Amino acid sequence: MRKDWQPTSWLIGAVVVAATALALAVLLRRADLLILSFAPAGVVLWSLASRPQVSPDIDPAGVSPTTSADQQSVWALHGRHVDGAEQWWAQCAPADGIRWEQDLLGGYLHTSASRLEARWTADRIGTATVGAALTELISPWAAYRFGPLRIPATEVRVRPRPSPNGRQLQLPHPIGLVGANRSTSRGSGSEFADVRTYRPGDRLRAIHWPRTARTGQLHVRDNYAEQDAAVLVVVDGSGGGASWQRGLQAAATVAEFFIRHADRVALVVLGAGRPAYLPYGAGQRHYHRIADVLSGAREPAATEPPRRVRLPVQAGCTVLMVSSILTDVAPTVAVGLAQRGLPVIVLDTAPDVGELADPLDQLAMRLRLLERRPVVERLTQAGAQVTAWDGAGSLELPMRRLTRRPPIRVHS
Repeated sequence: MRKDWQPTSWLIGAVVVAATALALAVLLRRADLLILSFAPAGVVLWSLASRPQVSPDIDPAGVSPTTSADQQSVWALHGRHVDGAEQWWAQCAPADGIRWEQDLLGGYLHTSASRLEARWTADRIGTATVGAALTELISPWAAYRFGPLRIPATEVRVRPRPSPNGRQLQLPHPIGLVGANRSTSRGSGSEFADVRTYRPGDRLRAIHWPRTARTGQLHVRDNYAEQDAAVLVVVDGSGGGASWQRGLQAAATVAEFFIRHADRVALVVLGAGRPAYLPYGAGQRHYHRIADVLSGAREPAATEPPRRVRLPVQAGCTVLMVSSILTDVAPTVAVGLAQRGLPVIVLDTAPDVGELADPLDQLAMRLRLLERRPVVERLTQAGAQVTAWDGAGSLELPMRRLTRRPPIRVHS
C-alpha cells in the first residue's frame, strides 16, 4: 500500500494521447492534430502544476469501546494536509451485527473539510468489530490519488439496552425498609413478621409474653431483616440463536428495573465456557457491571455439554430465570429451586414461529415447542411461574401471582 500521491491511469492516458497527437502532427505536418493535442496537453500541464506536495495524514476518530444495542453511534475519519485533494472517499466494510446508515462516504471537498462521518447501529449484544474501511483521496482532474488506505477495525463491546418500564412491580411480601421491596428473610429488624416458639440463642427481650402465658411455652417475636429484597437473575443460553439475544436483553431489563428500585440483584450467565457469576449488589454502578458481564458473555455452541451449576441462592430471594426451555438444563435447576419454596419466575425467550422466515425453520420450531410442553407443565406443577418474554410488561402477571402467595414460615 503506497502512502504517497501516485498518478492515476487517467493522467497516464492523457500523457499518452497528448504525446501521440503531437508526434503525429509533427510527422504528418497536420495542423488539426496539433490543435487537438492542446486539450490533453493542457490538462497534463495543469495537473503536473497542481500536484499535491504534502501527503495527507488519515486517522480514525476514537470510537467508544462500549455502546448499547439499537443505539446509533458515529464512526469518523480525521484528515490533515488534505488541502490539495479535490475528492475524498471511504468505503466501510460490512460487519456481523453492525448496520451502517451509509457505507460509502465522501465526495467533492468544496470547503476545507477534514472529517468524514458515518453512523452505525449495533443489532447484536456482545463483541463486534466496527470501522474497517478503505479510504482514498483524489487530486483535481483526477490526476493523482492517495491510497487506497486500509483503516483497521476497532473492537467494540455492545451492551444490552434495557426496555423502558414505568410500572411498579412488587416482589413477594413487599413494603421495604431499604429498597422498594423488603427481604422475606427473618432477622434483627424492627418490622413484625410472626410469633414462633423459643429456640436456643433467642434474646429474652424478644419473648412474646401474651402467647407464652396462654400456651405455657416460651414464644418470641420474629421480625423481618432490615435489608432490601434479593433478586437472582439466571440467563440460560443453551437455546442459542435468537433466544440468546432475547435472553440477554431480558436480563438487562429486569436487572435495571429492580436496581432502579434499590433492590439487590445477582447475575448468573450460563453461556460458553464456565458460568459467569456476579454477586449481589445495588446501585447504578452495579448495573453497569451487570451490563458488562452480559455483553462479554459468549453464545454456547450447540454441541457444548451442559455444566453443573451452583447458584448463589439466599433465603427469601426471588429467582428470575431467563431461558428458552428448549433443553433440560435450566428447567431442572428451576424445579429444584421451586420445590425448596423459593419464588421462581421463568421468562420464556423462545422465538415466535412467525419471526422465522424459512418454512423449514418454522416447522422445526413448532416441533421443539411441542416437545417442551411436558417440561413447562413440570415447572408449573413445581410452583414456578412461566411466562413468555414480550418486553418489560411480561413480569406484571407472574409478580402479582407471587405476591398472593403466603410467606414461608419457619417452624421449630
